[in-house]
Amino acid sequence: MTGKALSPAFDTARTARSMSGLERAERSARILELKTKLGDEEYMAGAILRIATVLSARLTEGYFDGGRATR
Repeated sequence: MTGKALSPAFDTARTARSMSGLERAERSARILELKTKLGDEEYMAGAILRIATVLSARLTEGYFDGGRATR
């Protein structure tokens, strides 16, 4: 890889330059909120359980590889 962003959506430097002060503050607050959640064991356990539940349901319903029915 060249080290360049794959798409403009992933170019955080470009995104930061195009945001207003309020947007930056909101984004910083959201990032802080997510970092706090990552440190919360109960939140992480619930998130992992939710991911496992959704994946299990998709697999048992016969969906795999982007929503294509396999049965």
